[in-house]
Amino acid sequence: MKEWNEQLFYTGTYAHRHERGIYVCALHAENGDMRIIGGVEGIERPSFLALHPDGTKLYAASETEEGELYAYQVHAQTGELHPLDRKGTEGAHTCYVSV
Repeated sequence: MKEWNEQLFYTGTYAHRHERGIYVCALHAENGDMRIIGGVEGIERPSFLALHPDGTKLYAASETEEGELYAYQVHAQTGELHPLDRKGTEGAHTCYVSV
């Protein structure tokens, strides 16, 4: 759970589908401490992430041979990610997404 003086952020990795690939993290605004709050499995090599400007959705590029784009709903209070959809990108090794 996020504390009042923390800023949430997300980080992608080169994890396999059965491992946590996207992490929900928190940065303490006053002392600079960082911690992992949670994360999601089920996406392979989510190398690049983009948060929608209104903070309600996170998009992740799956840098694989098939190339996929995943969309997640962001829980407003906790920052938890809930899968919404995924689509093929019609290109291999997708490594960038922008909103």
